Amino acid sequence: AQNPDHLYTSSKIAAELFCKNYKNLYGVNYTILRYGIPFGERARAATVTPIFIDKILKGEEITIHGTGSQTRQFIYVRDLAEGNVSALKSEGENEIFNINGREVIKVIDIVTTLEEILGKKAKVKFIEDRKGNYKGRFISSEKAEQMLGWKPKYSYREAMEKYVKTIVQ
Repeated sequence: AQNPDHLYTSSKIAAELFCKNYKNLYGVNYTILRYGIPFGERARAATVTPIFIDKILKGEEITIHGTGSQTRQFIYVRDLAEGNVSALKSEGENEIFNINGREVIKVIDIVTTLEEILGKKAKVKFIEDRKGNYKGRFISSEKAEQMLGWKPKYSYREAMEKYVKTIVQ
């Protein structure tokens, strides 16, 4: 992103520049991985997917900022782990790779997917969008596939079904 419109993005770009400059000054190699939004077994509990699952199972209200049309690219933790291992190859040296899912998922589609898998209707409340809320855009992981031979194995739906099974069994 040449002109990032979000503080989070700016901080990530600054960190990448730090790595590149450190390499130029001190000869320390780097490999930078830009992740999609991880979900799955042993992933951080305070993220959208486990929060939504918990609220649907408990019959609690899910709050969505805006219309729910914001998009995200999720990455199943098993695919993410494989992406990390692939990046250890020498081809990954001094490169930047996107390690993410290929599907663009709307926030509201997270809810509908979980409703279908859990067989339970969610209670959803839409509220005013947050200032500076990232609307989303497609991020390609094609470079990781071409240079590292990595691509996600699981579709969003497949991964979500596997993950939900580990929670509700």
